[in-house]
Amino acid sequence: MAEGCKSLTYLNEQHLRQTLTRYLQHYNTARPHRSIGQLSPAQAETGSPADQVAG
Repeated sequence: MAEGCKSLTYLNEQHLRQTLTRYLQHYNTARPHRSIGQLSPAQAETGSPADQVAG
């Protein structure tokens, strides 16, 4: 994340907060993480979609 923030210019505090909120939502709900089997943290918490279909 730090690398991405270096290249962005924030207009004001509200813009920074909106950008970080969007990033955190993506990070926790859509971005796969190697340490939890290529699932997002939200999927890992509830079980992967494949597990839900099979189960």
